[in-house]
Amino acid sequence: MASREDMGNVPLVKSLTDIYVADELKDQSGRWSSLLFGFEKTYGHRADFVSRSPGSVNIIEEYIDYSLFPVLPK
Repeated sequence: MASREDMGNVPLVKSLTDIYVADELKDQSGRWSSLLFGFEKTYGHRADFVSRSPGSVNIIEEYIDYSLFPVLPK
């Protein structure tokens, strides 16, 4: 596994076009808009930022981080 120094900083993006390909952008834009609307409705103010953590759990319940950052096991 790469060390934290080898991995650099966590990437920051300002637009969904930096995350999704054009074919997925329409569906994903609606999903993110719904998320942000729900946050503002619940808490009464806009979110300062959104964090996402792509990953999955495999059949033997080990966490896989697709960005190669270290994670804590369940």
